[in-house]
This record gives sequence, structure tokens and C-alpha cells, in this order.
Amino acid sequence: MDVSSDPFEALVLEALAEIPDEFRRHLDNVAIVIEDEPPAPWLGVYQGYTTRYRDLPGKRPDVIRFFRGPMLRSYGHDPELLAREVRRLVRHEVAHHFGISDARLIELDRY
Repeated sequence: MDVSSDPFEALVLEALAEIPDEFRRHLDNVAIVIEDEPPAPWLGVYQGYTTRYRDLPGKRPDVIRFFRGPMLRSYGHDPELLAREVRRLVRHEVAHHFGISDARLIELDRY
């Protein structure tokens, strides 16, 4: 895990490190990007293919974008809450990488 001087980025990296190895090893072709503000009302977004396309030769990396601004405005008043919500968001977006839809996350009570 890289050490970051950005506290929000550090929370994202910590949350990624908590993902079990059996899943994290499948994130090697996923770019993790942290931006200040989203183009729509999002906290994070997964952009890419589902698992069935992950190993195609020459495939561009999937991207998971996390948006610092909305997360800090919503949860930054409480460091523990912010850390918990970053972990939840990281797991949510990683679930999309594995082909799990928002509807299924709602069914699983993980949305």
C-alpha cells in the first residue's frame, strides 16, 4: 500500500487494502482515481467491463473514480464516519467491478 499525504486518498488506500486477497488480486487492471468533484451527483463511479472481459488482451484498464468533495461535505465533519463511508464506497464500487449491480447490492442490503 502506498502512503499518501492526502488524508482522503489514504482512507481510500486503507479501504482497498482491507479487501480480501482473493478479490484484490483481480483489481490489478483497475485504475483508482481520486478527483475533487464529480460530473454528476456521485460519490464514486465504476467505469469499465464486468468480470467476463477482465482478461482480454489489450483491454484498457477499468477505472474506479472516487470524488473527494462530496464525501468531505457529507461526512467530513466526523473522521470516523468519513472512514466508514469511504470503506463502504470502496466496497460498493469494487462490487461493480465484479459485475454486481446496484439492484443486487440493494437486495443484499449492501447499497
